[in-house]
Amino acid sequence: MERDAQLLANRIALLKQEEMKTRKKIEETRKRAGEVMKLKQRNNDKVQEKMEKMQYEQMVSSQNRQRILQMNKERNIEKTKIQ
Repeated sequence: MERDAQLLANRIALLKQEEMKTRKKIEETRKRAGEVMKLKQRNNDKVQEKMEKMQYEQMVSSQNRQRILQMNKERNIEKTKIQ
């Protein structure tokens, strides 16, 4: 009877240890999931920032092209007037 009680106590102790290990793994997994989510968000922010920069550069480039075209037209008009 005492032996059965001791075996049962040992089994309970082992189960408690396993439970603690499992809880620790769960907490580590939650922590890692949080880190992964932050990393994903940071990457998404970088991609968004890069896209906005590209759009801005395209807009500036387009404006510069338009300005050059306009200057060329004006120069051609002046040339025509001079001739």
